[in-house]
Amino acid sequence: MMLSQQNPQVWQQIPAGIAALLAVILVVSSDAWLAMLLAFVLVLVEFVLGYAKHKTHGELVLKNTHTESQVNELETEMPRCQHSTHSLQMIGTSNLPIWAHQIGDCISISTSEMDDLTQIFSSIVGDLHAIVNKETQQDELSIGELKQRLASISSA
Repeated sequence: MMLSQQNPQVWQQIPAGIAALLAVILVVSSDAWLAMLLAFVLVLVEFVLGYAKHKTHGELVLKNTHTESQVNELETEMPRCQHSTHSLQMIGTSNLPIWAHQIGDCISISTSEMDDLTQIFSSIVGDLHAIVNKETQQDELSIGELKQRLASISSA
């Protein structure tokens, strides 16, 4: 009793069944030296196993404590993550339809402007072909007409 009160860690390393095991060995064995040798070996094995058990238990307790601290950190982090997720959902549901509409408008405006530019360039090319293909008699008229058309092109 005194040993368990003075140093409980050492007492926990020695398995409780050693005394019973020694008694069984001494009763079964007829040779005292052989019984003592067997008892010593078994006590040594039990002590080593008890020490290994205690050491493993200590490591598991340490890992358990570390895991519990990680779980606690994650639990404190979770409300912040949930708040961020909720905020992103609100932004998505309120802004994405607006952005989709604005992008659609930009696409339609850009397409319309590109069509207008295509028509203007097509008209310019046609005018240039017409000017180049005119007969040489109208050279003076063509130069004036060319200046007019170039002025309209630059204004466009």
